[in-house]
Amino acid sequence: MATYTKRCLSGTTYGLPLLASSTTNPGTLVHTAISGTGDWDELWIWGKNAGEDADSAVSIAILWGGTTEPDCAIWDTVSLRSGSRLLIPGWPINGGSGVSVFCTQSGDSVTIFGYVNRIEA
Repeated sequence: MATYTKRCLSGTTYGLPLLASSTTNPGTLVHTAISGTGDWDELWIWGKNAGEDADSAVSIAILWGGTTEPDCAIWDTVSLRSGSRLLIPGWPINGGSGVSVFCTQSGDSVTIFGYVNRIEA
């Protein structure tokens, strides 16, 4: 029977929000998935745009499991001061793959937060 453990995103400190400070690929590391192929990390990731260095919506790229664009890039927009926006709704990943983000405009407006459900067989 599989076990489920809720964990912090590995790129964060104690689960605190992570500033998406990078404006270019390969971005800011958010999480490195569990290694191997039998266990999985289910990621739930949100972003918010506090607007410290931007006065409008910010385009964000989530690089899922690699840095090749457009293959690994998931593009989204985070509106200005509108609360948090769900960016990754529980997608599974493993194999030690990395998930990172970068913003195309200001690198100091969007913060990332979330958690991982680790599923071990």
